[in-house]
Amino acid sequence: MNQSRLARDSLILGLLGLATCGLSALIGLALGVIALVMIKRNRGDSEGLGLALSGTITSALVIGFFTASLIALAGSENKAREINCVNNEKEMWMAMESYAGKHGNHLPPAVAWCDVVKTQEMESPRIFKCPANDSTNTCDYAFNAKLDGLDITRVNSNTVVVFESDAGWNAHGGPELLPARPRHEHLVVVLAGGNCRRIALNDLGSLRWEPR
Repeated sequence: MNQSRLARDSLILGLLGLATCGLSALIGLALGVIALVMIKRNRGDSEGLGLALSGTITSALVIGFFTASLIALAGSENKAREINCVNNEKEMWMAMESYAGKHGNHLPPAVAWCDVVKTQEMESPRIFKCPANDSTNTCDYAFNAKLDGLDITRVNSNTVVVFESDAGWNAHGGPELLPARPRHEHLVVVLAGGNCRRIALNDLGSLRWEPR
């Protein structure tokens, strides 16, 4: 195969990359580079040089476009999972508020908090699963044990109530139960005031665990 044909095929495959999500452009880039090397070896023979440059540049641009698109898509999916996690914890908080309203403003017992949330007419067991966690746990969250059965009206509104954890069903404790590896860009927690916060991993020290 001569250098002109390689150069032509490089350009064609680069353009076809728009229809093949960049796959053919990978081959086009390789062919374009080979053609350029062959032209250089011919000591200035410019046959096919324009096509080789066009094919190489086009292929590289197509590959770059689809690579950037994949990175952006991955970021969007991660963001969507984080938002889903926020919604899960908000529903858990509403279930606890419902429980407190029926039990003299008291939060559920820490040892059975998942069981309590499950009985408060929640939409689906899906709220116990973080979409970014592939564990087999039935629950991907934990309850702040220091809030065990406390009067909800006497808990500081900035205190962590529910947070991400790998400890499983009815898990309760403190920061020692935080995930060993982050699931999202931020750690998702719900506070006693009903607000959900997304905390940067380097800012975990700002979380409040004490009820008062």
